[in-house]
Amino acid sequence: MNYSVVMTVYNGEDYLAEAIESILNQTFKDFEFIIINDGSNDSTKSIIESYNDDRIVAYHLDENKGQTYCLNYGIKNAKGDWIFRQDADDISLPNRFEEQIKYLSENTQIVGVGTLIDTIQGKNPVDNHTLQNMKWSNSCVSREEIRKFRFVAPPIVHGTILFSKKAFYEAGGYCELYKIGQDTDLWIKLMEIGDIDKVNKVLYKYRVNYDSLSRKDETETCRESMLIVSRNIHSIFTKKRNSIPKFVVIGPEKGCEFYKKFIESNSGIHVVKYLSKNVKAELKRIDSLNHIDKINGIILLDGKNYKKIYPLLESHGFIYNDNLFRLWNIIT
Repeated sequence: MNYSVVMTVYNGEDYLAEAIESILNQTFKDFEFIIINDGSNDSTKSIIESYNDDRIVAYHLDENKGQTYCLNYGIKNAKGDWIFRQDADDISLPNRFEEQIKYLSENTQIVGVGTLIDTIQGKNPVDNHTLQNMKWSNSCVSREEIRKFRFVAPPIVHGTILFSKKAFYEAGGYCELYKIGQDTDLWIKLMEIGDIDKVNKVLYKYRVNYDSLSRKDETETCRESMLIVSRNIHSIFTKKRNSIPKFVVIGPEKGCEFYKKFIESNSGIHVVKYLSKNVKAELKRIDSLNHIDKINGIILLDGKNYKKIYPLLESHGFIYNDNLFRLWNIIT
């Protein structure tokens, strides 16, 4: 098999050299290293050009196109059958590629494999609580856990993945409508094709920055995440049932208002009812809706009481990730 590494970078002079060297110093050496400079106006270009290594294939774009565009561009030009990702401010440990390729050779049916991470600080330090929260993906190790949480949040850190280029194109590639959660969208679609696993070792250092795209505006990040997941739920149900899916949405009052305003009309999902108060008392009405309108399922928005609601819904016949979906939500 042939391997390509794809890295995108925009104004990455602070950490770029460290990221590049972590790839060039891998114990596994046989790969091409595609770097897409996304119209940077700092010293990014000169840093890339300072490396004299035949494995590096650099593309310098004249204008900023965004990460999603650059990822598709890089993979289109990649020679490898399998694609390693690497972010321009992170660090791959020296044995990362070797470990993932070994895992792949022992699990040939999978379409992708990630790794565990450790978190590291940027030049503007973040608090320890934020660092610990970013290790959430480490709690998803098994194939079952990765599948279970795929609709909630990315169970795999984007920069850790090694995935099949064939499966990538079968899934439709990165959707360029999304600027923040393109990985969430890809993982869900890839898992409709095959399994994604994770090497149960820390092989990647993920840098946490307050000024990263996903943290600059958490409300926008939440909106895009909800939209991505809802559109994928719509797509999955439409393929299975050949009809527009009908759902009840349960969550905090503000979260339900947010979903109705920004998500419902753009997702293809028809929401029969929003419930935000006294859900236990409303369960009889859900049973009635299920009988009359034949609802396809329930979308549960994160909130302080969601863990208490799950058992109630399951007792009424709803099954997690079949007709009961939990969505990440910060609008409370």
